[in-house]
Amino acid sequence: MDTSRQYIDMCIKAEEIQKRWGVLPGDYVWDRIDLVFPLSHNNITYIFKDPRLLDMIFWLPRQDQLQDIISENWQVVWGDFHLWIQDYDVPGTTRVDVLGLTSMEQVWLTFVMYELYKKEWRTGEWKGIQ
Repeated sequence: MDTSRQYIDMCIKAEEIQKRWGVLPGDYVWDRIDLVFPLSHNNITYIFKDPRLLDMIFWLPRQDQLQDIISENWQVVWGDFHLWIQDYDVPGTTRVDVLGLTSMEQVWLTFVMYELYKKEWRTGEWKGIQ
């Protein structure tokens, strides 16, 4: 599970992904105190007693959760993923290299944002693409 500063920033700024979050035990979150931890039943009960706490934590989706977001047809998704990874303007490199992605969570989050929202991670922000 990626808990790097880059992945945390990517997740915080992926507002569309945060809106999809259905709080479940085992979900990884980052809080404003700069802690990363998996949610337990006790955490969730505590959070829902004071809903303001939901504004203080951000979901860090795992790779499998990101794949589930777009997994309606795995054959199509896998083909699109393969093309997306290779399709970049810099010969001899991949999108992963050019964007400086360092984990599979970062790669899949970037792919989901591209596929669903036509956004790409650039200079610390999700930017719309043509």
